[in-house]
Amino acid sequence: INLRSMVTLTQLALPIMAERGSGSAILMSSLSALRGNGSINAYALAKAGVAQLARNLAVQWGPKGVRVNAIAPGLIRTPLSEPLIANADFMARRLQMTPLRRVGEVEDIASTALFLASDASRFITGQQIAVDGGTSVTDGS
Repeated sequence: INLRSMVTLTQLALPIMAERGSGSAILMSSLSALRGNGSINAYALAKAGVAQLARNLAVQWGPKGVRVNAIAPGLIRTPLSEPLIANADFMARRLQMTPLRRVGEVEDIASTALFLASDASRFITGQQIAVDGGTSVTDGS
């Protein structure tokens, strides 16, 4: 569902945006799409597919004025992540791997989505933006 739903929804929405001559589609990928993961294989594979979908759709729909990008959240404070956040051992390791040394907030993702939806990003398409406090760029040292 993580990939198929995005394919289906973009097939419905992008032609409408193209008719208007502009639009910005924002897909939700994941930090797991950027790194290997031994415990959530299918999820990581689907989210990597979302990032590739954004690139493919950007090429396909860009000439019609439609931009397509993906956001790749890291660990964000949500009800789904609360068990991880409550695990002191996990958090000690995770924060050591995160240069900003904090868990992301929903507002961090929302702000990125607002940027991508706005004219401030009018020359950005086909990108996957990691919103992860720097986790994806460090080896944890």
